Parts: sequence; structure tokens; C-alpha cells
Amino acid sequence: MEKQIPKELSCGTLTFNDKNQLLLVKPCNRLKWAIPKGHQELNETYEETAIRETFEETGIVVKIVKEIPGFVVKNDTYIKDVFVFVAKSINETPIPDNHEIECAQFFDLSNMPEIIPTQKKWLINAIKSITESL
Repeated sequence: MEKQIPKELSCGTLTFNDKNQLLLVKPCNRLKWAIPKGHQELNETYEETAIRETFEETGIVVKIVKEIPGFVVKNDTYIKDVFVFVAKSINETPIPDNHEIECAQFFDLSNMPEIIPTQKKWLINAIKSITESL
């Protein structure tokens, strides 16, 4: 009998500031960066989860602009569906939670840091798609 791999759900944002810089987080004990995201709580919508997780991890309040295609992370222990929303930052100074997130920062799209492998290809394509539609 094949091992059942648990499924998880996560929601996050591609958050841009007024300079069209992208908000990224560097999780504790990781060398690479990622989008802010996290698990859904009871009775939350996907949008509410994305807004809450972005705020908890970065201190940035966001306004959702639209949903975009997310991505799936598969490994030996879980399959995670990640729902993603494009968002606009309301405030400008990220403050990492220092619990899960070591650093939170806005980056110019032309000068991005190294992205974690599970998000890198998806992020490049998502940014390309978003900037082409502007």
C-alpha cells in the first residue's frame, strides 16, 4: 500500500510598494529568500490568510489587488498548495517577526536576492506575467 502524503494549504502575497519593489522574507535558518506566506486558520478566507501572514511575518499591512496562479511544493513529507495574491503595501518599513523570519525587505526587481528553490521558477514567471500586464 502506498504511503499517504498529507496535503497542506498555504496563502501568501507578492507585495509591491510605491516604488514597485517586491517584499521578500528570509526565514530563520535559511540562506535564501521567499515570499511571505503561511497556513490558513479556521474560518479564514485565502485572502484573509495571505493578509494576516504577510503582516505577521513582515509588519507590512497590505491591500489585495488580485489573485494569481500559485504553486505546489511536493516533498516526502507533504504536498503544499500555495495560493498567492498580488498586494500593495500600505506602510513601507518591514519589521521581521524574528521568530520564523530573520529578515524582511523590499527589493528592486532588477536586483533580487537568491530565492529558495521551491519558489524560484514560479516567482520569475509570476513577476514576468505581472509586469507585462502593467
